[in-house]
Amino acid sequence: MTGTAILRGVVVPFGILVLAFSVLLFAGMAGSLGPLDLATAQWFILALWVAAPVVGGISSRGLGDRQIALAATVLAVVLGLAVATVLLTGAGTASSCQVAGSRSAAGFVGGCLGVAAIVGIGMGASLLTAARLAQRGRRPLGIILGGGVNILASAGAYFLFYSVVTCLRP
Repeated sequence: MTGTAILRGVVVPFGILVLAFSVLLFAGMAGSLGPLDLATAQWFILALWVAAPVVGGISSRGLGDRQIALAATVLAVVLGLAVATVLLTGAGTASSCQVAGSRSAAGFVGGCLGVAAIVGIGMGASLLTAARLAQRGRRPLGIILGGGVNILASAGAYFLFYSVVTCLRP
């Protein structure tokens, strides 16, 4: 039971993230998502991104604190590695650099790893927040605060990547 519940706490968010990525690819290629234009489809993708760890946390009910922490850690590490891979393989270009500094491969790699760590930790903390509050019978608060943690971490990572890290690319 416990192993299945931990697995559910990790598989559910990844399933939602795979759905978000699939919608992103499809909408990007087609220029729309059914009746939704591309801009509206991107809001749908953002909603899936924010909901993924929260739903994972809510679905982890019945687990102890250690099992929830394990599920959050697995989500954070795997997602952080996936984001680092995407960033290091050429995602994003700087349109206007906010920082003046020398471009260096080491700075760019370190920046990408830092951004990936922020995203992964934000997702893990979001799952942990939602799960712990749901355990205490405060599910609506868990949804709000879990989603808020994810939004703050993702917005911070986005800002850091596009205003600083892309400017370090050699």
